[in-house]
Amino acid sequence: MKADNKHQGSVGALAGRHRRGYSQGMERSFPIVIERCTVTGLYVGHVPGIDGAHSQGATVEELVDNLRETLELLAEDGLEEEPVEFVGIRTVTLDDHGLRAGS
Repeated sequence: MKADNKHQGSVGALAGRHRRGYSQGMERSFPIVIERCTVTGLYVGHVPGIDGAHSQGATVEELVDNLRETLELLAEDGLEEEPVEFVGIRTVTLDDHGLRAGS
């Protein structure tokens, strides 16, 4: 599966929440954060900045399809987007001396 590194649509220029309506035929792209639960084996994901945009699936493809359906349902009522900007991923290490940020 080819990773889609395009980050379009969810980053807004205005601070705070805003509601956006989508007309038929309008195409939007959203970043998805994907993790795999080691207990259930399911893939879980969410769309940053959009309340309620989370789902799961037995495969990554099923997860993406489920999130697409979730976004379509949310779009019917108007998506409420909170502007977000991906900053990165950090590791936090726990040792005998407490928590410290890793590299």
